[in-house]
Amino acid sequence: MSTNIIKINNLTKKYRRFKKKEGIKGSIASLFKREYEEKTAVGGVSLSVCKGEFVGLVGPNGAGKTTLIKMMTGIIAPSSGKIDVLGYYPNDLKNSFKKKYAVVMGQKSQLFFELTVNDTLRLFKEIYEIPEKEFQESKDYFVKLFGSSDIMDVQVRTLSLGERMKMELLTALLHNPEILFLDEPTIGLDAIAAKQIRIFLKEINKQRGTTIILTSHYMEDIKALCKRTVVINHGQKIFDGSTQELFEKYQKNKRLSVTFHNAMNNINFQTDITRVSSENPYKQVYEVSKENSKALLKEMVHLRFNNLAVSRLDFFAPFLIDSSLFLVQILAFKAIYSNTDRIGNWGQGEMVVYIGTFSLLNAINMVIYFFGVNEIPQKIRSGGLDLYLSKPISPLFRLTFENISPGSLPLVALSVCIILYGINILDINLGIVQAGIYIFWILLMEILYYDMEVIIRSVPLYTVSMARMEQIEEAGLDLCMKLPGIALYGIYKLFFYLIMPYGIMATLPVQSIIKEMDLWTGIYGIFVVVLFSIITCIIWKCGLKHYNSASS
Repeated sequence: MSTNIIKINNLTKKYRRFKKKEGIKGSIASLFKREYEEKTAVGGVSLSVCKGEFVGLVGPNGAGKTTLIKMMTGIIAPSSGKIDVLGYYPNDLKNSFKKKYAVVMGQKSQLFFELTVNDTLRLFKEIYEIPEKEFQESKDYFVKLFGSSDIMDVQVRTLSLGERMKMELLTALLHNPEILFLDEPTIGLDAIAAKQIRIFLKEINKQRGTTIILTSHYMEDIKALCKRTVVINHGQKIFDGSTQELFEKYQKNKRLSVTFHNAMNNINFQTDITRVSSENPYKQVYEVSKENSKALLKEMVHLRFNNLAVSRLDFFAPFLIDSSLFLVQILAFKAIYSNTDRIGNWGQGEMVVYIGTFSLLNAINMVIYFFGVNEIPQKIRSGGLDLYLSKPISPLFRLTFENISPGSLPLVALSVCIILYGINILDINLGIVQAGIYIFWILLMEILYYDMEVIIRSVPLYTVSMARMEQIEEAGLDLCMKLPGIALYGIYKLFFYLIMPYGIMATLPVQSIIKEMDLWTGIYGIFVVVLFSIITCIIWKCGLKHYNSASS
């Protein structure tokens, strides 16, 4: 008797969407009174899947297929109903659960494009904590199955679409999951590559007994792979039964949608086509009888167009931009100090150390986590966060450290030189203890800097727009670089320190190096760091609970 490893009962997912009338009047009115509409993406679906089944999930765009997959993997939480996958409630996001399934989304890659395939697999070995022997056995098995031994030592970014999809599957299957969720894995592939993927999936299901849930708009995938098909439309399950029965009962014609790289008008095919409709000059939709569909596909294979656009950020761009900015700032302060001895309590030496410290904090940010954290809003809006949530590792940790940029290392060296220049002006004999205290404060303030970046970039978890938040952050950084908190007095200084934590980031390390910091200032600095770290954790964790994938 087969065991049900997926049990879903009356599962529902509802979204609340913001509505606004057209124009500036509608924008202003929405500030005071917001209108929302409720959309039911999945409505009362019940479903059970046995161990080892290969189930197709089909339906038109917006039917609720991907939303259902994301609820089964825990990426989003259901509004109501019961769901049990492998004995877990998926949205608890337990690592032990994540290690038992894998998800591959045709339009979202989980690979690391700058690494080689072997290095990417080695990284996922560590993420899933796979023993070395098991890792090597699994890798050898799938490399042989996929026939991919010749591409294991090349960068992922150089692979073709078909090769990359093979590696997506290899990566997903590396830890031998009990369930494999596939969301349109053959999208964009030509007929030959798609056929290869189907052969691999059938082999994995047969040889390893992996339960596979497949969503696809390509009915050839469903017909070739799935004995059972579930049809969903407008969030409702309208068919659940034999795939053969579904095709015999409903399919008369086949519809082929073709997107061209160049504008195409009248194309004369030898195959008899029932109907042709054109959405735009770049896309044609052909409807043809089942008997003639293969002949038409063969003709279309000869009309393939490929276009590859690769855009890379210049390696040293961050260094050149930021170093120029801080050097200009030094020259500006030198001009100011030519007319005055001090700003607040600080002379020229202290201000140079301050600029160097701010530059150092910014350089460390650029090297370690800026390019990773900066992608958080885009990952949230595009649904790219989905694959991060499906892995047994903190998504924030992975986002933080997966885009380390050595291009700003020269800025770190330049910043240290600026600091040493300021210390030379002050004529300070910097001892090991004093240097250690300064480094301690640099690390603390870097944590604060990181917290502020994450808080601001997590705003899309709660709202649609974050443009204003980014402007506030840029203004705060700009103001703090131009005018340190030490130069202010009374209520202005209180505002700078309490309301704008950026104001203390470079100020406190400088105070430690010039021995201007008292006990209460140190306690205050540590308190602010701890407070914002707690706020960051709360905002991130609560935001993930409310996360609604953009593509759902």
